[in-house]
Amino acid sequence: MTTLKRAGASVRAMETERKIKALRFMLITIICVGLWAVISLYARSLGISDGVLLLAMPFCLLAIRLADKHTDKLIALKDRADRGAKAEEVVGELLAELGNDYCVLHDIECKFGNIDHMVISKTGACFLIETKAHGGRVKIADGRILVNGHEPEKNFTGQTFTNMYWLRDQLHQMTGEKVWIQPLIVFTNAFVERAAPLKGVRVINKKYLLSTIQYEAKKRRSSIIWDKRDAISAAFSSTTPVFDAFARQARQQ
Repeated sequence: MTTLKRAGASVRAMETERKIKALRFMLITIICVGLWAVISLYARSLGISDGVLLLAMPFCLLAIRLADKHTDKLIALKDRADRGAKAEEVVGELLAELGNDYCVLHDIECKFGNIDHMVISKTGACFLIETKAHGGRVKIADGRILVNGHEPEKNFTGQTFTNMYWLRDQLHQMTGEKVWIQPLIVFTNAFVERAAPLKGVRVINKKYLLSTIQYEAKKRRSSIIWDKRDAISAAFSSTTPVFDAFARQARQQ
């Protein structure tokens, strides 16, 4: 089985970046408190009157409060990224069990963000997988995905379709074929009620991921995308992909 980038790599990088920013703001808070303490202690020696100290106090407290508030926000974002990365890593571990008849790619950079996972089967089936770390209960009602009875913060199906259309166009350039793509939204921590696909998108729990891929893969009979999997992998593993150039290269192989 072919696999290149590590699952959740981009989200892990995002988590690290947010952690560093949070630490910086924590350091700013500590410095502000320390400076205020030192200035207050040695105010008379520095020739600073009590009136000046009182006037400066609100500004110092405001700076501390703003830094603290921003730190809390960054920590919350870091924790969200950590949950997202763990979910992608869990799905990555599951996909590693598929075997040599599948090519698995992770963390594909695209025009609209990142595609979490992509799977190509030897039969010519292609799967785009978006991973979600939400907990609780997921169901489909009135043509919408509901998490714990509410619409999530993002339009999951819209995001999935946008990425799928982009991926389909790239694969068409690389293979000259209109590749069939099955989009999957996989929840790693939530109970997902069984339901028919939502506009063609299957919404499932991680428990059913491998069986869904293996079942759908049996329906396809095309070797073109499988034969070009190495060129496709090279294109999608590039940190600064130039897809038109890779498409020309893929056609020549």
